[in-house]
Amino acid sequence: MKTAVQMKINQENLVKTLRLSFSNKDTFLGELLQNSRRAGARFVDITFHGGILTVKDDGCGVGDFQKLLTVAESGWDLETVEREHPFGIGFLSALYACKRIAVTSGGLALSAETADILSFKPVALAAARRSAGTVIAMEGVGLGVDGVRTKLTDLAKGFPIPVTFNRQSLPRPHALTGDLPFVATEAGEMSLSGLTAEGKGWPVTTRFVCYLQGLPIYRSSSYDYSERANVIHLDSKVFHARLPDRDKLIDESAAISGIRDTLRREAMAQLKRVKESLSPEAFAEGYETISLWQGIELLNDVDVLPRHVLRIIADYPCIDNGENYFLEMPKNHATRHDVEAGTLRIAVISEDVDGESGALPWMFAWKKDIRIFQGNLDKGHWLHSLVQDLDQAMPDVSLEFVGETHRAYFDGEWVSGTAVFCDAYRIRLGQDSVEITDSALYDTRDGIFAVPFKDPSGLVVGQASGYRDDDQYQESTYLSDVDLFNKFAVANTSKDPAEALKRLLPPLQNCPQLYGRRFVVTIGEGGSVVDISVAA
Repeated sequence: MKTAVQMKINQENLVKTLRLSFSNKDTFLGELLQNSRRAGARFVDITFHGGILTVKDDGCGVGDFQKLLTVAESGWDLETVEREHPFGIGFLSALYACKRIAVTSGGLALSAETADILSFKPVALAAARRSAGTVIAMEGVGLGVDGVRTKLTDLAKGFPIPVTFNRQSLPRPHALTGDLPFVATEAGEMSLSGLTAEGKGWPVTTRFVCYLQGLPIYRSSSYDYSERANVIHLDSKVFHARLPDRDKLIDESAAISGIRDTLRREAMAQLKRVKESLSPEAFAEGYETISLWQGIELLNDVDVLPRHVLRIIADYPCIDNGENYFLEMPKNHATRHDVEAGTLRIAVISEDVDGESGALPWMFAWKKDIRIFQGNLDKGHWLHSLVQDLDQAMPDVSLEFVGETHRAYFDGEWVSGTAVFCDAYRIRLGQDSVEITDSALYDTRDGIFAVPFKDPSGLVVGQASGYRDDDQYQESTYLSDVDLFNKFAVANTSKDPAEALKRLLPPLQNCPQLYGRRFVVTIGEGGSVVDISVAA
């Protein structure tokens, strides 16, 4: 009976299992690039012709071919092992990726079927012409030229040394040795997308891509290959890749959380530097970037209000296609001096035109040229004590009619209510008021349309409703009500009764028996047709 046992390895089963561990068949490309970099190469040249993929570099070469074929033994010096934690299975991925492989380096050459190597058969070494670096030739690679090019293009983006494929240099826009400015952080070297001391471009992105030892290992969920991103080259002493593909970070969730925190701290530090170098107006222009990095408190002591948080009521306030298209962002920033002096008024209106407060606050603000605050500012920002809240003022708002002539009931397809026809109407808020002569209003509180004689357009129905049913905009119904109200208003405001009746009549093009006829129409006191006769 045995009294002790010990760990052993079934070599053949281990090698078979590792073959299944690599999730991507192109993993070997990144591993070979890594080997070249660690060997001190100044370039990596890769070609793929006639079914043979060749990787050539000018590094220090293979010092020990036996270590090259030894699983879990990298062969790198102690400093490299401590800094980068090589796994010693990179070359193994190349053996899995092809049917035959040849390695030439340091005056020796190895050439064999990969199946023989993986079966632990001895492989003879032959003398070869001595030259700098290493050349690896692979036959039977299970990838096409386009697949190799696509993968290498991605791998080369942040790689520290030049990579060529079929004699074409691959772009390295994220490389530490490229044009991007990097700063050292606790997570590694970081470059914030376009965020320079001049604030040029004011990039609006928190997207980021992480590289470990020059190869991509993480992209944020919102990362877009077509756009610029924040670039991070992670510190190999802090972050480690997962076996065997190196396509994931160990304890990735916690690692990425820490990276995000570091990225935001660096962004805030850079924003503070930018703030010191720019004018208040120029810094306020970066509101979207500042807000994206959760740094809006930096605006608290800036005497310029970002135009991004303000809206101008540029047109008649009504719902169009379910949207407030009448609102526009101003072209210029507002100053604290103008707001405090009262030369520029700013108000808050939280509800839409067809909301509970209705169009009253919107019409008041429009005619008073009051800008609407719609944005996010820190609770300590100076604007909050100066902005007028028109929502809270609604109970004190009154509506007065000037030169009222009569009232009539409008019954449309979607909206209805009493219309008050008048020369003008006055919206009064405390001691402040505005008189409007050219734009109709719908008062939600009483269900009344205030219709000045100068505005029979019918657009006021867009204040009474957003014309949405189950979140679907009923455009045809809206247009029909606009047309109906227009005819209704013209009929009620026209000084010519015949013109009024003409506007109220529906189209008669499908009634040929009426063509050319003249009629006498008698309208009763209640508005109903009492009699119609054919005129002689």
